[in-house]
Amino acid sequence: MTARERLRDERGFSLIELLVAMALGSLVLTAVMTVFTTGIAATSKIGDRVDSGSRARIAMDRITTLLDSQVCLRNSGDSTTQPAIPPIVGPSSTGTSVTFYADLSGASDTPSKYTITYDATAKTLTESKYAGAGALPNVTFAATPTTTVLTDAVQPVGTDPIFTYFVFSSDGTVNEAAPVTPSATNQLQIVRVGVKFQANSARTKTGDSSRSIVSGQGIVATADPTDPDLTACSA
Repeated sequence: MTARERLRDERGFSLIELLVAMALGSLVLTAVMTVFTTGIAATSKIGDRVDSGSRARIAMDRITTLLDSQVCLRNSGDSTTQPAIPPIVGPSSTGTSVTFYADLSGASDTPSKYTITYDATAKTLTESKYAGAGALPNVTFAATPTTTVLTDAVQPVGTDPIFTYFVFSSDGTVNEAAPVTPSATNQLQIVRVGVKFQANSARTKTGDSSRSIVSGQGIVATADPTDPDLTACSA
């Protein structure tokens, strides 16, 4: 076939063939896009789970480390006229906030005062540190705390409080079945603080399937189960 004949040749795809080709092309493109979008969604979900889990563990590690470092501010043996001052500040501690004395430096005789607070509006867990000065039993604390946001996008697990408080039973074991409400009258009896919350992903900030639920506890090592009235901190 000469060049002129090729130019005059009107043969090509029929309409039916063109429609079939377009339909097949659409199916292939749809399959490719489905795989692509599914992969993106799965990657985002994995990233959200890693993010929430990492932030939850870091915050929980910090909280339990502080709670495990609690100390008595004053032992009843330090004075015959003044009562002991236990690690937990009962009147200031609730289901969303815990205030206590702790010493991360070991036996330094200069503890600091800490408050861990959950803000339901901002959905944050915040650490406030009131630096101590002096030496036990005459330690004073800064009026203005150093504040650090431990993590954000957090919330309670269902109706459970962030912080729960437990005391000794009469047999010297911890009564885990009956948490107490901290007060000035029972603060010496508190021997364990439970912590539980869920961290949501920083991207969605909602309690979806990528959330991470963590729980931990801090032990008040200075509590003495042999003290029948629990009226003193042990040294």
